[in-house]
Amino acid sequence: MNMSGKFNGCAAHIIAHNILALYFHCQGHKLNLSVMSSCEIQEVKTMMNHVQAVKTFFKSPKKLKDACRTRWVERIDSLEVFMAKYSAVLDALALIFKNEVGTQGYPWLDAAVGNAERTALSIRTFRFIIILVIVEGLMSYLKSLIIRIQGRGIDIAYKRIQKLFYV
Repeated sequence: MNMSGKFNGCAAHIIAHNILALYFHCQGHKLNLSVMSSCEIQEVKTMMNHVQAVKTFFKSPKKLKDACRTRWVERIDSLEVFMAKYSAVLDALALIFKNEVGTQGYPWLDAAVGNAERTALSIRTFRFIIILVIVEGLMSYLKSLIIRIQGRGIDIAYKRIQKLFYV
């Protein structure tokens, strides 16, 4: 069940009991919608796709977090991890596309070598790096805000219920 579903959402069930009830998106959801709208900018989408391609290439969700499509807080975490491991990712890709005798993993399949080279080239461009740094920087400012907005302490209904039971 979701919150706003027209037929089976939480709001629909509440309205079924009281037709005067109104549904409003929570502040966290409004912020999420705004950020998701900004993520529709083509350059941002391309950067996120490249980050996802690196994650898919290495098939290692523990080392590079998945860039979730719906929860941008998880995207921030994904970008933070990616930036922290950026040098190691480039080194690993270089090792694969050089495909030299005596290196770990040798011999690499031709498809892996070509894919590693394309991936490395795409994440080394100035455009990719500057968009990554800007998006991660802006989103990291919003991360603490969304975490606070989603907390129980800021929920008006929760505060009112607390007053009723603990007065």
